[in-house]
Amino acid sequence: MKRLSCGIACAVFVISHIVLLSATGSADADILTFQNGIDGYDGTRDSGIRWGLNLGFAARETGIIGDIGTYEFRSTNLGGATKIEVANLFHSTRDYIPNRPELGITGPIYRYGRMFLKFNDIIGTGPGQVSPDLTITRATLELYNTEDFGSAAAVDNNILTDDPNDLEDPKLSGGAIAIYPVRVPIVFGKDVGVAGKNRVTGDEYKRSKQSWSVRCSEGGQTYPEDPVAASWICGPRDINDIHQGAEDPNHPLHTSHATRREGAVGPPELDWSHPGSVVALQDATEGTKSFDVTRLVQDGIFDSYGVYLTSLMAPTTGFHHSVPNFWTGEAGGDPSSFFIPTRDENYGNTYRTSAHPDIGSRPKLIVEFVPEPATSGLLGLGALALLYRRRYQG
Repeated sequence: MKRLSCGIACAVFVISHIVLLSATGSADADILTFQNGIDGYDGTRDSGIRWGLNLGFAARETGIIGDIGTYEFRSTNLGGATKIEVANLFHSTRDYIPNRPELGITGPIYRYGRMFLKFNDIIGTGPGQVSPDLTITRATLELYNTEDFGSAAAVDNNILTDDPNDLEDPKLSGGAIAIYPVRVPIVFGKDVGVAGKNRVTGDEYKRSKQSWSVRCSEGGQTYPEDPVAASWICGPRDINDIHQGAEDPNHPLHTSHATRREGAVGPPELDWSHPGSVVALQDATEGTKSFDVTRLVQDGIFDSYGVYLTSLMAPTTGFHHSVPNFWTGEAGGDPSSFFIPTRDENYGNTYRTSAHPDIGSRPKLIVEFVPEPATSGLLGLGALALLYRRRYQG
């Protein structure tokens, strides 16, 4: 009889807590992790775009000025790459362009790499998904920083220069990384090399069909010999970018050479003013870098069109979120105060991708959420059944 009384008392205790949990939900959040190759997940998609700035040594005297990128750089698809540069990098001190003998020996060359990333099937009612009815309390993106490519050619292993002293070895880089929502569909691809139709490249987000709003090049167009300007002169355009026409004499980057941006050829592709946008300083060490992307996941950004990762130039006053807005002249400071990459220091990170052979270092998204009250209730009922079974067997 004494054992029965204890069982009833314990049952009353459990039932009261079932009611409490059902009303308030569990104090502990559940966690789901999304990473290609883990627990059958295969929804991560990533790709990169890149371009360069090849300066001319005697631009003022000859009238020949910098060449934005090369066709190889701008046409490369990185959908199957094992790592992607999200950085502004010093590429090499010199280059020789055989099909442009009038340029002679040129340089230095800077290169710019950007990354697109999405995680499909995060939200849903299936196994391993976060139900749309649940409250997401935190989301963390983890990316593994590694060495950049160094002075490797864009594709086909073309030699940049005959002198190896002109080239840069791969190195670890650090700097400010920004993550912005993408507003257009991207075809990532799963190969490396010259992109096929519809694949994303530095020139086009749908190759042979749709150019980025900010054109890398247009027949006869000239650019300033300014690595800061070149870091924003290709690729997607933000919805807040008011300069869509050709040369603007009031443009904050206007120089004696024409500073041009092509008129918009489509809708803006980015929204860096989204409240979930991220700017985070990441140091030049190898290993996992973490970003708080809670609002981006809550708003369904990662499993819609995904996000765009870019490196911000380092102004002398420190990194700040308004740097891209220096095109408007409203914020970001004088571009002449920005540091540019050197042989000793680049800006940004280089991340391993979903195709990297080391599964544990692939992009990882960790989502924490409040479980359904019914789940807590079921746990409590299980405990009650266990008590009853012990009482019956006792």
